[in-house]
Amino acid sequence: MKYVRHFLFAPILAIAMGLSAHAWAESQNTSQGYTKLCPANPQFKSRVDEKLNSLSLEDLTAIADKGNAAAQVLLGIRYTSGEAPDLEKAVALFRKAAEKKDADAEYYMGVAYLSGMGVPKDEAQAVVWFKRSASRNHAVAQYWVGEMIAKGRGGLTADWAAALPYFEKAARGAVVTAIVEIGIMYHYGYGGLPVDYEKSASCYRVARSLGSQMAQYNIGLMVSDGKIQWQPGDPTKKVDALEAQPDSK
Repeated sequence: MKYVRHFLFAPILAIAMGLSAHAWAESQNTSQGYTKLCPANPQFKSRVDEKLNSLSLEDLTAIADKGNAAAQVLLGIRYTSGEAPDLEKAVALFRKAAEKKDADAEYYMGVAYLSGMGVPKDEAQAVVWFKRSASRNHAVAQYWVGEMIAKGRGGLTADWAAALPYFEKAARGAVVTAIVEIGIMYHYGYGGLPVDYEKSASCYRVARSLGSQMAQYNIGLMVSDGKIQWQPGDPTKKVDALEAQPDSK
């Protein structure tokens, strides 16, 4: 059976989704039947200091130069895009903030090593940084620790059961990809979970309520294959699911 996952990591500055995933949390679905692993109302809490984020590059630089970790992270993000990106400077800023144990900075260090953004690509180092960030309750980093463990990346042994607690934590923080992954685990019985199409569909529907086209795609496949009963909002036939274009990986 074909299924689709949604990755938070697409073009380099879709990386900033780690700080602005609120676009996924605008819609809150309160339908019945969701599993405890896929909360009906996952809550996203913005990590962005909006006052700092509104500053000019010059003013933000002045604050970052004084050692403000949040300013260093936001400045680093700006250096990853724009007319003249400077990825090495961005990573240097993330590293300075990470030395202060800033969770966002640690997350972006993980992203840098995962993608080879301003540093040599090194998935083992990415895991190290994601774990540090995840330990400080960074929801997107929690998802990425789960992803790396589940798929056996960065020198880890693939272990879906060990990945599940990270996906669960990330799901509570409205990280839609984590919710989709839990749905996949119930769909196929990964990590020792029983195959349970209804629980899988419940997770997919939560993810769909947060804007996931991938979840809608997977629901359509399950409906078409007779695994679950159609509900309002589900694709009515397989072609409807196939017409929902998966998000970029």
